[in-house]
Amino acid sequence: HGLCPYEEDSFVICYNGEIYNYIELRSELQKRDWVFRTNSDTEVLLKAWREWGENMFDKLNGMFSFAIYNSKNKQLVLARDIAGEKPLYYYQKEGTFAFSSEAKALVDVLPVTENKDTNFFEAFQHCHITTLWNEIKEIPPANYLIYDINKNNYSIKPFCEFKPRHINLKTCEEELEYLLGKDGMRELADYRTEYFANQKEG
Repeated sequence: HGLCPYEEDSFVICYNGEIYNYIELRSELQKRDWVFRTNSDTEVLLKAWREWGENMFDKLNGMFSFAIYNSKNKQLVLARDIAGEKPLYYYQKEGTFAFSSEAKALVDVLPVTENKDTNFFEAFQHCHITTLWNEIKEIPPANYLIYDINKNNYSIKPFCEFKPRHINLKTCEEELEYLLGKDGMRELADYRTEYFANQKEG
């Protein structure tokens, strides 16, 4: 769906995933005078961040992990989708900060120590912030991290908080049917279009 990394002005984005409603977001951004160079959801994601900042997360429908760096203010943003489908790890020690979609990639190039308190199986569930190494953490699902290079510090904030509510089975079924009809069928339609296009080219 796009270019990786993708650069424009002082921003660069590295992104893994898929934004299911990127066509609608693209149209909304065009109405706000944004001009697009590609048909990629990567470009849509970057422009959405530039336009709405953290409020962008309320508009996104998809699975993703991404990094956006702004060379003007020397800030790096790392974010992970609500379900945590796409893993994202980070490392900070003294003056070094690094990130990767795989923890082992950080282990191979940075000094780390074994975390003996972490459950081995939990470390690979992608929903626990701890890992097998003390210096490497995983960004929790539905959270984003902002790292300030000048100050060498970071903060992690949730962009979605789940609140339990009591509903009956019928309401649950209706809401699930609505969600599948609205977004699930859109995803399926995109997949079919992609599939038939590839078959035709083949």
